[in-house]
Amino acid sequence: MTRVIHVETDRSFSPDEYAELMAAVHWGEPSDYAAVSVTAALQAYHFVGHVRDEAGMLVGYLCAFSDGVFATFIGELVVHPCARGNGVGAALLEAIESEWPGVPVFALGFRDARAFFQRQGYSHPPRPMEVLTKLDTWPVEAGITLEASEG
Repeated sequence: MTRVIHVETDRSFSPDEYAELMAAVHWGEPSDYAAVSVTAALQAYHFVGHVRDEAGMLVGYLCAFSDGVFATFIGELVVHPCARGNGVGAALLEAIESEWPGVPVFALGFRDARAFFQRQGYSHPPRPMEVLTKLDTWPVEAGITLEASEG
């Protein structure tokens, strides 16, 4: 029997639930995520999708920006470790792809996520891209360490 995963796009989760999900994937501690900052970030994205498990726990989250024509950029795709391998990430990607059909989707993934995106049909663009960043305070002041993995 195939499990149906329902993606909600109504932002009906709390900043505390978001913070707990981020902590579950080792992106800091719940206290690193101030409710006012989480709320502001969620309101800025054009698309926010989320998935809950049978008990109602937030187990998946995706946010994205899009111009609706030339590019959609995934800001974050996060799946709780207890829900990985069950189609949650794939369902979230399908939701964003169907929101703006035919619009190229760009995903910035950590190296350990590369295989997941490739299984979903993502590949390197014809002209290689490189991630550049300018970090003034985050993640150091938030106590978050970004670890590079080999892959």
